[in-house]
Amino acid sequence: MATSQGIDPLHNLRTFVDELETWLVEGPPSLRAAREPIPSFAERVTVMAALMNDLFDAGWVRYGWPESVGGLGGTIVHRAAMWDALARHGVPGMALFEHLEVLVPTLVALGPEDFVAQTLPAFLSGRELWAQGFSEPDAGSDLASLRTRAEAVDGGFIVNGRKIWTSWARYATWCLLLTRTGTPESRHRGLTALIVDLRSPGVEVAAIVQANGTDELAEVVFDDVFVPAGRIVGQLDGGWAVAMHILSSERGTFAWFRHCFLYQHLREHLDHGDAGNDLGLGGALLDLVAVTATSHDGLRSHEAGVPLGPRATFTKLLCAAEQSVNDWILDADADLAVSTGAPVSSSVSPSDRSRPSGTSWRGPEPTAPPSKPSRVRPWSSIERRLGGSTRSSRRWPVATPAGSASAPCNRSVVSASPPSTTTTISTVESLRSTRCSAPRRSSPVSSAPGCARRVPIPRSPPAC
Repeated sequence: MATSQGIDPLHNLRTFVDELETWLVEGPPSLRAAREPIPSFAERVTVMAALMNDLFDAGWVRYGWPESVGGLGGTIVHRAAMWDALARHGVPGMALFEHLEVLVPTLVALGPEDFVAQTLPAFLSGRELWAQGFSEPDAGSDLASLRTRAEAVDGGFIVNGRKIWTSWARYATWCLLLTRTGTPESRHRGLTALIVDLRSPGVEVAAIVQANGTDELAEVVFDDVFVPAGRIVGQLDGGWAVAMHILSSERGTFAWFRHCFLYQHLREHLDHGDAGNDLGLGGALLDLVAVTATSHDGLRSHEAGVPLGPRATFTKLLCAAEQSVNDWILDADADLAVSTGAPVSSSVSPSDRSRPSGTSWRGPEPTAPPSKPSRVRPWSSIERRLGGSTRSSRRWPVATPAGSASAPCNRSVVSASPPSTTTTISTVESLRSTRCSAPRRSSPVSSAPGCARRVPIPRSPPAC
């Protein structure tokens, strides 16, 4: 809120973080619901939409977006701080609101301003959701060869084609669709980005049920779908630049928003860890810290309006961190990777499935996967299954230099939780300026009495 002088005190990052923390501690009902294990993906969508609505009404989710499109000012760092705080308070992930940080920066920069100003508040509040239509059955890694065609007609375009692996299309109202307006030979020079209403006649959305039972992916078919001329993002035949702008967020600054939840995911499983695998835990923590440092630089560059360019490739660190966290969790308890194989929504009819803004279901019933157990990645299958656990105070062995006596440390002093938002956002420069000469895979030992500090762990865990 603005003062009499017209200056909003919440534009100050520390004030924003402190006030948000107070609001979260009071715990609105939607926050408590979002922290609970949610077996159904459709239910998760509903719960997250309710939380976003509360965040919107309180104003928190509007900070970081321009006032001209329904925001309350501030920068991307305000958005980063909000999601960091939600992760620390137990929210397991952004779910389909990941597209807030993937698509909306491009819509704000290159989209039709009046349309974005009309629809962004509905997205921020969880009332209308978005999908991204890029990949096609014959155009996955070679995006420039896509075939979904947009023919110019009076007042707009007629779109025909299909998209595959479209995340959250089943629940979305709008789709940022990459189409071909030039000849096939024009490749990337003949692409145009359009905003398509998925409620339009001729749109068919068919869910794709994954091995873990979730149906967040879909195939979307466009059959003579009309799109008004005012729904172009960027320029006609300028869709490649739009796609690159989107990818600079998806592969750049978005790493910060995703890795915040990996800290929480790791922390929730500390009680179930293997006492002999501190090496794996230390590696996961170091990978996460690397993402914290590099993605913070990306946030600051974005805030200053400096293109990331090749630096956006640091998203590979995020992939390494996700793998390290999940591998450590699986090493601790391999049974967590076994799913029952039951589809989360196979018993729900298309007419009963909740879609924001009344978007109808036009696709066939998703096919249920086999009932036998299947091995799946833990990020999607066990997310929040062990939520709410607290770390025990059991004593774990810690590596010591050769020839010295073993000095056990109290595991409860080893923290895998992320630093507070004010630490990770405002003072990370000072953290990064502290250089450590220890090998990369070093022990996350504490400074408790009797504990060696930064002692390299050998490849084979020491005998207890």
